[in-house]
Amino acid sequence: MMVKKLILLFLFLFTICHISNAQIFEAENATLSDGATVVKNASCSGAAFVQLKGGQLEMKITLEAEGFFDIYINAASSGNKKINGFAINGSSVDFTLDQTTYSNLKVVSCLKLSKGEHSIGIINSWGWINIDFFEFKQVEAGERFKINKTLVTPSPTTQAQKLYDFLYDNYGEKIISGVMTLNSMDEINWLQSKTGKKPALVGIDFLHCG
Repeated sequence: MMVKKLILLFLFLFTICHISNAQIFEAENATLSDGATVVKNASCSGAAFVQLKGGQLEMKITLEAEGFFDIYINAASSGNKKINGFAINGSSVDFTLDQTTYSNLKVVSCLKLSKGEHSIGIINSWGWINIDFFEFKQVEAGERFKINKTLVTPSPTTQAQKLYDFLYDNYGEKIISGVMTLNSMDEINWLQSKTGKKPALVGIDFLHCG
């Protein structure tokens, strides 16, 4: 009995954590135009979906916290492949729907967004998709990028390992300055004379090598 209670408690806490890291915005609450309509459907989230047809969808959403987000569209094609655009805060990315059954399609990965109001929408290209909801799933910092602690090259040189360790230790913590130089070390010397510091990285163009 105790084990069963612990399992139920774990499942409850897992569900709460999952919900707290994701927000769902129903498409039927958006502003629709140019023929897009809301269609009632008990099997959909919110008991409705948006039939885009040749129309447009725009929506204001409010995020509860700042963070990095994977953005999903739960939608289905009305038939065959359909290409359209997903827009957020004035920027957009194309996405393709092939399936005619509702499923989550990731359209944006690890986008940093502030807490508060944002603008999203569907940019009609081919049109003719049915949209159930938008999901913003917060990505934990440690899950954003999986970076190897060691180099993939067998037996790297000491210098290579030290350079990689330096980059690894500063990743996500600091910005490492750099400069391109075309003639000798002119840009580096100029920077040092103005700031008293040398850049951590230097880029050299092999175009000038014989």
